[in-house]
Amino acid sequence: MSLINQMLRDLETRRADARPAGARALHGLAGHGMHGRRRWPMLVSAVLVGGLAAAAGLWLWERAPAPQVTAALPASPAPVATPALPVAEPASPVTAPAPVTAPADVPPAPTPAAQPVTPPVPAVASVAAAKQPVTPAAVPARRAPAPAVATPDRDARVTAEAAPSRSLQKTPRALTPRQRAAETYQRGYAALRAGRREQAELLFAEALHHEPAYREAREALAGLWLSAGRWVEARTLLEEAVRLHPEQASFHLFLSRVRLQQGELQGAVDILEHGLAEARPDAEYLATAAALHQRLGDMAKSAARYRQALALDPSGGAWWLGLAIALERLPDATEAAKAYTRALGAGLEPKLAAYARERAEALR
Repeated sequence: MSLINQMLRDLETRRADARPAGARALHGLAGHGMHGRRRWPMLVSAVLVGGLAAAAGLWLWERAPAPQVTAALPASPAPVATPALPVAEPASPVTAPAPVTAPADVPPAPTPAAQPVTPPVPAVASVAAAKQPVTPAAVPARRAPAPAVATPDRDARVTAEAAPSRSLQKTPRALTPRQRAAETYQRGYAALRAGRREQAELLFAEALHHEPAYREAREALAGLWLSAGRWVEARTLLEEAVRLHPEQASFHLFLSRVRLQQGELQGAVDILEHGLAEARPDAEYLATAAALHQRLGDMAKSAARYRQALALDPSGGAWWLGLAIALERLPDATEAAKAYTRALGAGLEPKLAAYARERAEALR
């Protein structure tokens, strides 16, 4: 059983006294004689409608799913490994080679005519050069490196160095309205589980502001408003739900319950019959429609809807009893007696069982 279903059950318990619903409705009939007996079918029908109307709200909440995380937040980008960049070592200043001072012109030594020509001795030039003052090579002053000229290679290195810091500061991708609604609904569901009902209500409403078609938030908010008796707000919310989700039988059933609570019996029946053409109802839905048709006096349609409900779930004792009443008033005594017997076999509370037993024996 879901948390919200339990919440609605607690509400019904607080509003009820210790006696069962059927016993309360039939209380005081003993001793009323034949006048009381003639009122039994109407009162039994009223009991069934009341019980099914309460069940209609629970029907919805039993199907309210727990929130599921559906990509509410984008995944954080994986850290980008910073590639090791080669660091260019500063170029050593190049010292220009010392200028070589040419040796002074040395006049050739006179050569005696009689002697053979002797090649000049290289040492003479070296000695002569050694006699000249040697000017030390001028060492260029160390200058500040010239400003770097922008080149494609340098621009690439700068871009690569700056890239890691930018990737770490990447802005998360914006969420879609559907994702924002899902994230807000999850927080509302958590608040409801923690007992913070007012906060949950605000968060469900905020989720619908992000995405009006978010079904789970609309179901949850409608349940909170109905359990608080806020019928007008719930009706507006559910009328919009039926328009947005015509295939959702739960919204038709819940809106029917609101219309019934506001005294619009025919309107409640119309909502359910309209839903049959668009949605796929279950046994609870069909039994509720059958009980409302019986209240309007349409026994043929009531019997038809009860049979549809029992074909899906034959275990409902109250539904067999409703079918028996409809058949008896058609009249179809033979089938009514069978239906009363099936109702007894499926289980009824004591006073309803006593009535079913009495009618079954009378119709045999």
